[in-house]
Amino acid sequence: MGLCFELLNDGGLMIVFTDWRQLPVTTDAMQAAGVTWRGIAVWDKTGGARPYKGGFRSQAEYIVWGSKGALKGERYSPGVFRVNPLAGGKLHQVGKPLPLMEELVAACGPEILDPFMGSATTGMAALNQGKRFTGIEVSQHYFQVAMERIKEGCL
Repeated sequence: MGLCFELLNDGGLMIVFTDWRQLPVTTDAMQAAGVTWRGIAVWDKTGGARPYKGGFRSQAEYIVWGSKGALKGERYSPGVFRVNPLAGGKLHQVGKPLPLMEELVAACGPEILDPFMGSATTGMAALNQGKRFTGIEVSQHYFQVAMERIKEGCL
């Protein structure tokens, strides 16, 4: 997060997905990196989430967000995003749906960095909105998936 913070523009947003188990450490890591923690939004996975027999459905994922200094955006975004996990297709085990990422990217500035690119859903959302996108992916397989997806999407 510290490296991402260095690349973040003044007033830019950092958005990190986490589940309930990692929520405290994620907020701590974000603040330790220098980000001003602004809050938590919720991704409501609707009925597309797996149930636990005798327990509760794992229906929510959390979006920890903050900024580098004062906020500069002009947009008001919702705090709960109700999107089925399979909306728009899924090419990665923990891939996010394109409609969800389009909402989140719309709240961000003109340049998007995704240090865990996966299948480039964030990149597709950024490019669809005319924003500049930089993605990093350690897996050669998913890097190729991302490159093919971006190439097809830009034709």
